[in-house]
Amino acid sequence: MGAAIMANSAYRQVYILMHLLRHVPLTKQQLSKHFGVTERSIQRDISQLNALFDNEEVNQEVQYNQRSHAFELQTSDSGLTSAQLVVLIKILLASRALTSTETKQLINNLMQNALPSERRVINRVVQNEVFNYLPLHHDQPLTNLLWQFSLIITRGQVVELTYHSHTQQLRTHVIVPKAILFSEHYFYLIASDLDRNEERFYRFDRFAGFRIMKCDTPTNGYAARFPEGELRRYLPVMAAGEKVEVTFDYWGDPELALDWLPTATVIATDTAAGKVTIAATAYSEALKRWLLSQGTKALLLTPTGLVADLRGTIDQLYAAYHRN
Repeated sequence: MGAAIMANSAYRQVYILMHLLRHVPLTKQQLSKHFGVTERSIQRDISQLNALFDNEEVNQEVQYNQRSHAFELQTSDSGLTSAQLVVLIKILLASRALTSTETKQLINNLMQNALPSERRVINRVVQNEVFNYLPLHHDQPLTNLLWQFSLIITRGQVVELTYHSHTQQLRTHVIVPKAILFSEHYFYLIASDLDRNEERFYRFDRFAGFRIMKCDTPTNGYAARFPEGELRRYLPVMAAGEKVEVTFDYWGDPELALDWLPTATVIATDTAAGKVTIAATAYSEALKRWLLSQGTKALLLTPTGLVADLRGTIDQLYAAYHRN
């Protein structure tokens, strides 16, 4: 009975498919010897599997890998390609947002999407960065915390958050979480502070603890979600202030300014002076930080109130550097 089943083509095809789904490379010689049939029979099994995929419009195909000299299951138009995996891993490593353990676990999980032969190539491309990966100094695991607050947001729950301020003071806030954003190495929670009646930003790595509070009338979490996609157009850095219409002269590469400020447009070009004039909508504190980082490449023109504010900050810096 066992030999008859082994010789059955349907059984062989199921056997082949099960091993290929587990990324086990198979050769005609191995399969021919295992089943006691000719290599031509194995080739017919492979062809029938591919015909099944084609008839059922499954985006998979059994292909012969010239490098490994074995059959492999290739997937097209779905899932992650090896090229996409390299891009994702590189971005993950550059962000430095997660601990070493979380980062390596995530990379290992991503790598399971690659074929074994390509896994080795990806490893060679990223292994040096993985070995030398330096997480941020807080070194706080965030993956599970981000998921917990994703659920809290969709449920519209109220949270009592214990939080370390930037001065390391421990404070308690009663908040309604609205959205999660990632910016410049850090994950932020955008939430309504019920005591102050305003939107505030909280860095996840500064959370000391939280508890979900019981509310008689919970809000519709999905409907009350913060428009984070809209926010990101005006707030590349997590420092809010008021939303303002600004113009400034820029002597650097205009593309850098346009990339940093998604709402920015060039409204004038002075080729002789090597500058452009840019108009944009941005949050004042975030814009101030960026303008200061540009040194003499950027000169704010309007609004006058923000110009005066920026000038005051520059005067304070000048005084600090010329003290004594």
